[in-house]
Amino acid sequence: MRGAPAAPFTRKGSPNTSSNDPASQASRSDTPGKEVVEVTWLRKNRHADPEPSVEVVTDALRDAASRLLTGTIEFTCPAGQGRVFTFDGAPYAVDLPGFTPRLAARMHAAGWIGVDQLSVLAAEFPAASTQAGRSAVERGWIESEQLGELHQEYLLASLGGLGEASISSVHTDSGATTDRLCTIPVDAEGVIQTLRLRAERAAGTWAAMSIPDNPAQVVFRAHADLPSEMKIPEVVAVHGLLAVDRSVDDVGEVLGLTRAEATHILGALVAQGIVRHAWGVTPPTDGHLRVPEEFGATSSGA
Repeated sequence: MRGAPAAPFTRKGSPNTSSNDPASQASRSDTPGKEVVEVTWLRKNRHADPEPSVEVVTDALRDAASRLLTGTIEFTCPAGQGRVFTFDGAPYAVDLPGFTPRLAARMHAAGWIGVDQLSVLAAEFPAASTQAGRSAVERGWIESEQLGELHQEYLLASLGGLGEASISSVHTDSGATTDRLCTIPVDAEGVIQTLRLRAERAAGTWAAMSIPDNPAQVVFRAHADLPSEMKIPEVVAVHGLLAVDRSVDDVGEVLGLTRAEATHILGALVAQGIVRHAWGVTPPTDGHLRVPEEFGATSSGA
């Protein structure tokens, strides 16, 4: 899955909204040209207090794929309403309230742009602007495929955040599109399998560091210099931040990494004895999302 065209998906879909679907009950909006399909997840509604479950997200993705939905899947959570955009049933973008990736910082951390180019983007765009990546492509500083890789990572991380959220309702809106942080539409089943692998790898990394839960409450600090064989741009960038204590989400926020990316790098540094970790941070409660995976643990949107 590669690429991130500026305005890639404008075709309006006409999903199958048959009320015979046992997984959902359909109700149509009175707004001309707009159709809303309310999806009732019966097993979730048995709970007075919704519980985090990636199954709600995966079931909704499969439902959208079966109906070739072009539009949005909207998840209502305590942190706000997360929206997954699909084209012919394939997801290509996610919008989480309160989260905008730091694309310029991420491109710099990857070594794709230098300090001077970062300064140009910083002068033209806010730190959290989604236009910085597009501007870098238009200037010829990076390839569209590189930007697409970042958008893909944010897509997967955002879906992971939704999977950890306490989802109280799900519905779909046919016809809606976006050109923000898009990837080429990806097969829903492939996305679901990738999400499972990412969750397993993250759990394995934390287990290897003897951190069973609440990774956001762990701080890291550099203990030794990087060996030459580990001087990869993102690793160098992370190591450079650890002269002081930093949590995994601190690292993600500053460098524009997702929690999955920061976890992978920190796990490698800890395994090599270059970085040490300890308990010692209280996660923020102001509703600001530093990384997309934090969406499920944040009580209110920014």
